[in-house]
Amino acid sequence: MIALVGSIIVSFILFLNPEAIFEQVENKIKEINDYTCLVDTYERAGKDEMKNIHRYYYKKPGWIKVSILEGDNKGSQALYNPNERKVKGHGGGALKFIKVSLPPENKRVQSPRGFMMNESDFSSNLNFLKRAYRNSQNTSVEDLKDRWKIKIEGIKNPEEFKGFKSIEVLINKSSNLIEEIIYYDPDGSVGKRTILKDIQINVGLKESDFEI
Repeated sequence: MIALVGSIIVSFILFLNPEAIFEQVENKIKEINDYTCLVDTYERAGKDEMKNIHRYYYKKPGWIKVSILEGDNKGSQALYNPNERKVKGHGGGALKFIKVSLPPENKRVQSPRGFMMNESDFSSNLNFLKRAYRNSQNTSVEDLKDRWKIKIEGIKNPEEFKGFKSIEVLINKSSNLIEEIIYYDPDGSVGKRTILKDIQINVGLKESDFEI
């Protein structure tokens, strides 16, 4: 009975406070040394669109590898080496033998909206959301039984947030991990959507796993 009451109190506190939910996510991220997941993503900047499904690998202190399985640039791979601060990659199919090695600030290795590869991990996404929340006019939390849905609306300076005016994020209550983020442009259209599936944490990835 006491445990049930405690659970209800915690849920009530989190329901009233988006920052408390973000804090739980942050605490969970601190426990993660490495992870892999399947990412279904869509992103648009003007007429430039990108849509694909890729396998994502991360290891502290910032190793990242992406292998595109379906959609745009299928078969291509990219690797971020935090020691060299370089993004290395190759295209799919006939472009497999054409390789690049560029700093993450180079637009050739950025997403359509200008996200850098070293800004794609759990911690970077959370920091982006927290900054947007603190610069928004209204933020609400909806209880979806198994997940929290946080709506960040009226971002005051969208130019500092890749042009987005509002953001929705879905957080799994059990794992305390972000499972979906939808970014909206000022006209209400979707500018970016990221869905994370098959999240596996602390699987024992090694630096040798980050080769392409």
